[in-house]
Amino acid sequence: MSDAGGARSELCRQLRQLGVEIVTAEYDGSGDEGQIDVPEFGGAKVPDALAMAVQDLFYDILGDLYRGWEDNEGAFGQFEWDVKQDRINLVHNARMESWETEEQVL
Repeated sequence: MSDAGGARSELCRQLRQLGVEIVTAEYDGSGDEGQIDVPEFGGAKVPDALAMAVQDLFYDILGDLYRGWEDNEGAFGQFEWDVKQDRINLVHNARMESWETEEQVL
């Protein structure tokens, strides 16, 4: 799992110092593109650089677990990071294109 040399631990430390308890972010991908929304910090004021670093961490985690999440029909979901316990819950929904063809000659 991506940690980028302890980046997650450092981000968690900084978020705790700012009083952040929960971080959430939704993502959506399709057509070979995908985006993770700017994280929400439960009303706490977080510097832009820290918000971007959290978003980058989420991109790394998503890429590690679900490589190609943005391809074809893509996937969507949500991150929820319990900063107090340093536990990230990721709900991932894969979109699948499928069909069933039936032909009958009578």
